[in-house]
Amino acid sequence: MRSQVSEAQRVIESAIALQEPATECDLLFVLGRILMARGSLEQAEIILSRALSLYEATDNTPGQAYNLLFLAHVAFLHGDPKSARDLMSQASSRKYQHKIFQVESMVLRAQIPDPTIKPRERAEWLEMASTFFSKIGGVLEQAHCLHFHGVYHLSLSELTLAMEKLEHALKLHVEVGNIQGQADDLNKIAEVLLLKGSLTQSTVCISKALVLHTQIEDFTGQGNDIYIQSAILLAKDQFVDADATIRTAIKLHEIVKSKYGLARDFSILSTIVWLQSRVAGRKVTGSHPEQDAFTWLSKAMRLFAELELEASREYGGCEERRNIMQKDLDNPATQQC
Repeated sequence: MRSQVSEAQRVIESAIALQEPATECDLLFVLGRILMARGSLEQAEIILSRALSLYEATDNTPGQAYNLLFLAHVAFLHGDPKSARDLMSQASSRKYQHKIFQVESMVLRAQIPDPTIKPRERAEWLEMASTFFSKIGGVLEQAHCLHFHGVYHLSLSELTLAMEKLEHALKLHVEVGNIQGQADDLNKIAEVLLLKGSLTQSTVCISKALVLHTQIEDFTGQGNDIYIQSAILLAKDQFVDADATIRTAIKLHEIVKSKYGLARDFSILSTIVWLQSRVAGRKVTGSHPEQDAFTWLSKAMRLFAELELEASREYGGCEERRNIMQKDLDNPATQQC
């Protein structure tokens, strides 16, 4: 699939090189979406912005609306929810009333953090969109809705509902042969299984996800998979292996500049370092492993804070863990000699 996307990109770029004004804006729009699919978000933003300028110059309202919608998606993936909300507002201001555009906008709004939208309202939008795409035969779009509906339930620790949506999404992604979707679904299913304590099943599931994400050269997905692998090792108290594994995830997330991925990596590394030092009975003086744990946690909290509402729950969890760690550190009874 990745090779097909690469070939499509080459074809589009060759067509753009012909400099046909009548089709250039449409070709740039398609190229922007291809770059998004490949994870080249900075390039996608540049190309989509060029397309938007051309659509504005020709008064093409549908083109403007769709470009703004996908620029909002890029901003969201970049970890910039404020810009994403602003771009969504600009897209809405074009007053393009096509039903599919309206539903696609609703799906993206359901994902972007916004204090004015109630959590259950997001779930209703995703359910409505899933039903709509099912009726018109939009299998891939329906699977997309189901995936994010599952992620929504996962964020609320509603594990049974999350699994139901994610497994349905996986079935549809398999049906249409979408490797990216299958890999992302498997990643979240593995996370649900981990939270349920089904470590063996989670290990098998995340291994499948990693194979697929590697196949399509998705570094973000690979980093997310390796994060889950580290979490499984941590749950088994295999601290040394968990430490080495999460540092691999960090390298991958650094390549793609994934704020959320890095924040989660730093957070779990803090936990690994902390627990490893306490179990090993190391002294607080000397190498100060506990302070390393606080350093990693501070890095995680800074990134979660930059993500605003998108990671408010994660930030709160870090804050709570920092307080527990500090109390433990200040308690003479916990100090090892």
